[in-house]
Amino acid sequence: MDVLILLAGISLEMSRTLGLLDRETERVRPLIELAQRQGAIIAATCGAPFLLAGTGVLDGKRSTIAWWLKGEASR
Repeated sequence: MDVLILLAGISLEMSRTLGLLDRETERVRPLIELAQRQGAIIAATCGAPFLLAGTGVLDGKRSTIAWWLKGEASR
């Protein structure tokens, strides 16, 4: 794999969206780990950095994320 691009939409119902993103994080974890092992470039937009944060990819790193997810991603 050369590049992995993650996309995640948003919703007006923040609590529902957070639940969906939490579940999706577990589904996409194997793909993200594969991309890391293969040295792929990993890109994420809008709410998708939440997926990277949930898998530990962003630990100790700076990232841009949608304003409404900043606090949750930091946890």
